[in-house]
Amino acid sequence: MDDYWHGAIQVLTGYVPPTRDKLFGDLLGNNDIPLMRVEIGDYDDEPSNAIVSASDDLNAWLYKSSGWRIEKTDFVIPFYSGKHGPIADAGVGTKVVMKKARITLLGHKGASKESEATGGVFLGGQFKSRLGKDFQGQNKDTTWDSRPLTQYAFGGGMALWQLLDTGKTTDFSWNDLRVANENAVDLNSFDENAKAFDRVAQFFKQRHNDLRDWEFDLGNEDAAWKGQAAGVFKDLIHGLSRNYKSYSEQFAVSGTVNSKLGDDLRAYRVGVYNAASSLYDEWKKWTVSSANPLIWLIDILEEVAKEVWYNNIVKVRYKPGKSSSRGVSTKGHHKVEFGGFYGGVRKYGPLEEMDTWKKIGEEAISRWQQRVKDVLVAAGKRALMDLESTFMDQEFPKKIDTETVSLTEKFATDQAAQEKAEQKKKEEKAQEKLEEKEAEQEAKQAEQEAKQEAKQAEQEKEQEQKEKEQEAKQAEKEAEQEQKQAEQEAKQAEKEAEQEQKQEQLQQEQEAKQAEKEAEQEAKQAEQEAKQEQLQQEQEQKQAEQEAKQAEKEAEQGQKQEQLQQEQEQKQAEQEAKQEQKQAEQEAQQEQKEKEAEQQQLIATNQARVEREQQKKEQERKEAEQEAKQAEQEAEQEAKQAEQEAKQEEKEKEAEQKQAEQEQKQIKTESEFQEKQAEQEAVQAEKQAEQEAVQAEKEAEQEAKQEQLQQEQEQKQAEQEAVQAEKEAEQEA
Repeated sequence: MDDYWHGAIQVLTGYVPPTRDKLFGDLLGNNDIPLMRVEIGDYDDEPSNAIVSASDDLNAWLYKSSGWRIEKTDFVIPFYSGKHGPIADAGVGTKVVMKKARITLLGHKGASKESEATGGVFLGGQFKSRLGKDFQGQNKDTTWDSRPLTQYAFGGGMALWQLLDTGKTTDFSWNDLRVANENAVDLNSFDENAKAFDRVAQFFKQRHNDLRDWEFDLGNEDAAWKGQAAGVFKDLIHGLSRNYKSYSEQFAVSGTVNSKLGDDLRAYRVGVYNAASSLYDEWKKWTVSSANPLIWLIDILEEVAKEVWYNNIVKVRYKPGKSSSRGVSTKGHHKVEFGGFYGGVRKYGPLEEMDTWKKIGEEAISRWQQRVKDVLVAAGKRALMDLESTFMDQEFPKKIDTETVSLTEKFATDQAAQEKAEQKKKEEKAQEKLEEKEAEQEAKQAEQEAKQEAKQAEQEKEQEQKEKEQEAKQAEKEAEQEQKQAEQEAKQAEKEAEQEQKQEQLQQEQEAKQAEKEAEQEAKQAEQEAKQEQLQQEQEQKQAEQEAKQAEKEAEQGQKQEQLQQEQEQKQAEQEAKQEQKQAEQEAQQEQKEKEAEQQQLIATNQARVEREQQKKEQERKEAEQEAKQAEQEAEQEAKQAEQEAKQEEKEKEAEQKQAEQEQKQIKTESEFQEKQAEQEAVQAEKQAEQEAVQAEKEAEQEAKQEQLQQEQEQKQAEQEAVQAEKEAEQEA
């Protein structure tokens, strides 16, 4: 069987406990019952119903009549069995008698009722029965031995503790089982061997460095003594250097004092210690409640006692005896009163049979074994796997490889190499001369090529100059041609302008003729609509009055704006005249002081200038009045045109209304009426849009005129400022 606990203990400590299949051979009672002796006997004074009723409580019954340390033995289980031997299932009415099983446990157990079987670590040993007589077929001198069990259960854990505490298991012994010297584990040996590897690695490295320096001092492979007798010593040093280099590689150093193999050994020590520590911790917990197999046996006996109570004791009642008048009486007896009676435990069998108790003992061992597998074996397997992982990281060399060197063969090789080297030197000299000749030829060739390239460059330069001159001439011709082309295009543009002017004049004449035709058409239409206008006269008049008032307001507003602008201009002119007059007077006075003749001339000049300015202002005023009159006339013209358009619109509305009335008369169905109504609404909307467009056009024209007046005023203001600047310049002059 794979007992990893057993294997881990042996590997980590050298302690070899017994195997699990040999632990309980010396702990068999009568009839080969494991871990206990069992005696089946009659119960003293079978209880009456009163006794059974008084014990009708499982816990009380277990304490008084069954369980641990009853009747001066370890365990007692009362039960009903057949009057003539063991029984299993029994029907109601079956007569039974009470028996009891008195059980003595074989192994380490407590000394009081409360202690039962103890946990923890304890020593095993040999022991005998205290009865001093044979016991149901078992000799009174029978000796039991619990040492194999304790050696397995506790010896391995104590060996781990010894290793963790002292670092070794040398001379360790537990419960009469000693660790053999050849199997003992000493963690300090890892450190000692690691130090040995450190010394070896450092020695090989230092010797290799020394030999390498010697070899360097003796010269390179081209030394003069190569192939001579002195070369043998050089070959000897070279061979030793190669050997020590190989040793140094096989025993690599780590840092200045350690080695890689030494570091690995120290890591192995840590790995062994950690594996032992983890395994010890698991074993320590296991010993508290699982190490003693009697703990498992007592648990099973308590299970048996409970099942006997439910399926045996409470199923039976006492039937008292009877007495007749003639003095004849019968004894009372127990019989099965309720169904489900069993004379033992169904899992194991009738309790009066010894084979049943053997199965119970074997079940206790099985549970103990399973707990060992679940805890110790599993922990041992993990420890072995951890060790394997630790030791698989490095393979230690099984042997040291050494290179052999033959000095005779090396000497012959060196001689051949020297001859070959001399021949090579001769060939190299010949090759050097050949290369020198080739270099001279290449130099001459390069010189010729350089001259050829220079000549070629000069020719290319001349060709480039000629191309530039030709390009300049071509550019000059193209410029002349472009100038001629521009003159032709200018003439063509002039002709096209004249043609466009003629076309525009012709277009204007055609438009004038078209306007005359339209006017004639409108006159005719006005005559035809005279009758309609008479009917809508009142409405037209109101609309015309409103539009006339609107136009009049706009005209008045424009006139006021123009008048205000004219007044501002006039005031500005008068102010400028006054300013100029004052300045002229000042200048005249100054000039009069300096020179009377110049003063008179200046006055005359100023007067003439003032007259010109007054004339200019008068001209501007007249132009403003003319513009105002022109604007008034345009406003009147626009009012008349608006009035005519309003009349025309009213006429159209009247005509449409009449047409609508006529169409209304012709509508016969409601759907036709709705259709006509929609058409009328569409026409009305279209006319409304046209009116809005006309109004917008008028507003745009008014804004354009206003902007034009503003521009003219700004232009005049600029001219005045220019005149003022001119005067100031003349005065400064």
